[in-house]
Amino acid sequence: GHPDVDRKRFWEAMEPTNFALSLVGDALLYPHLSSLLEELKRMKKSTFLVTKGMVPERIEALGAEPTNFYISLCAPDKQTFKKVDAPKISGAWEKQMKSIELLESFKCRKVMRITLVNGLNMLQPEKYAKIIGKSGFDFVECKGYAWMGHSRSRLPASSAPTMDDIRRFSQ
Repeated sequence: GHPDVDRKRFWEAMEPTNFALSLVGDALLYPHLSSLLEELKRMKKSTFLVTKGMVPERIEALGAEPTNFYISLCAPDKQTFKKVDAPKISGAWEKQMKSIELLESFKCRKVMRITLVNGLNMLQPEKYAKIIGKSGFDFVECKGYAWMGHSRSRLPASSAPTMDDIRRFSQ
């Protein structure tokens, strides 16, 4: 009811067209994910499914594809993965690599997302390149860690890379 709100834009906002499916933990754990993707597709909505790839069997069982399928990769190798991600499940690195392999069979847009953290995982870009090269991803998104929220109690401010740091690493 605010007088400065454009009524047309207000009503457009009531009909979203893009849906990000990214839950704390993993969106693939949602038991009705395929049904949700099918319904959103039927409604001609765009979907962005984001996962770390810890449950490859759920990827194999998906009955419907998202518009965009993101896998977040935080390390170039198993040792760095254990340090950065501190997985609570056994075989997490292998599960993530299996998920990356599975995405090759999908027809939707596939995106590898790498969140870069100074002093932690901004190393060995050639190893990231090797994973990317055999993955079949359409896009690679390198983004920088932002020093905010609870993470400030675990990491120093210098962990947040600059845009120049990200560009150098990406090149």
